[in-house]
Amino acid sequence: MFFPHPVIEQLDDTQVATWDTHFAGAAHERPRAIEEGIWRRTQEQTNADQSGWSEDEHGRRRVVHYRYRYDIDYTFPVPRLVLADLYLYHSVLAPAAEIEAYLKRIAAWLGQGRWRQKGDTTWSKGDLRLTITEHDEHPQDERADRDTPPGFRSVDVVILSDEFEVSRTVRQLPWNVLAGGMRIKETRGEPTIAKDLSELLQHMRVHRSPPPALDRPQSRTLRSHPARARSQRPGPRRVRAVASDLHRPQPNRRRPRTSTASRLMTGLARDLLSRLSANGAKTCPVTDGQG
Repeated sequence: MFFPHPVIEQLDDTQVATWDTHFAGAAHERPRAIEEGIWRRTQEQTNADQSGWSEDEHGRRRVVHYRYRYDIDYTFPVPRLVLADLYLYHSVLAPAAEIEAYLKRIAAWLGQGRWRQKGDTTWSKGDLRLTITEHDEHPQDERADRDTPPGFRSVDVVILSDEFEVSRTVRQLPWNVLAGGMRIKETRGEPTIAKDLSELLQHMRVHRSPPPALDRPQSRTLRSHPARARSQRPGPRRVRAVASDLHRPQPNRRRPRTSTASRLMTGLARDLLSRLSANGAKTCPVTDGQG
C-alpha cells in the first residue's frame, strides 16, 4: 500500500469546490478532513453480559484507535481524493498464555502478507510501518495507577503510514477515554404513543408534482370488411365497434406523475401499516423527548 492512497481517482470542479467548502481548512468545529474513531472493551462486573466477566475471568482489555487524514492531490492533471495519512493502534491486555498465542498469530499474518522485518519489533510493506511492543506492565496503567492482574501481560500493535508523526495528544486520546469509565446508557424519555402509524404521515413531507396536460386522444380508424368498404354508412357491427373503442383507455393518455420521494414515503407508510395490521400491533412510539 502506497501513500497518498487514491480514494477517488478524478474529481470535477463541483467536487473540489465541495471539499474546499465543507472539509478543507480549520474554520470548522473540528478538522473534517480527519476521520477518527475509538473502541474499547474492558472486562468488568458492570458489563458482564458483554465482556464475559466472572469471579475467575476478569481483567482483560482491548483498545482500538484509528485516525485517517484525507486530502486532495494535485500531482496529476486531474485532482483526486486521497488517503494522505493512516494511523491504527491496537492494545490487548490478557493472561500471558493468551498474549503468547496472539503474538504467534500476528507473526503468521505478517508472513502471509509478505511484510518485511526491519528490526526486532518493526515490519514494513510499501509505505506502511508496523511495530509490536510487549509490556509486563503497560505504561498507561502505571501512569494511571491501575493494577495489572497477576499473570497478565499486554501487547501494542501500531500500523501507520511512512513519515507520519503521531503526536502525544493523539497517542493519549484512547486512554483519556478509558479513564472516563463505562459509558452510561441514555434513559428513556416520555414518548408520545400512537394507536397506529398513520400519525407518522404528519411528519413526512410529501411533494406531489402537478399533473401534466393530457394529450388529445388520436382518432382510430377501423378496418372494415372489403365487401363493406364501398358503403359510406357503417353497418351495425362497425357502429358497435366504434362505440366500444370510445370507452377504451387511449394509449397516449398519460397518468399524473409523482416525485420519487413521494412514492417512497407513501409506499413505506403503506407497508408499515399493512405489517402492523397483519401482526395485530396496536401501539407504537412516534417521538421520544430525548431522542
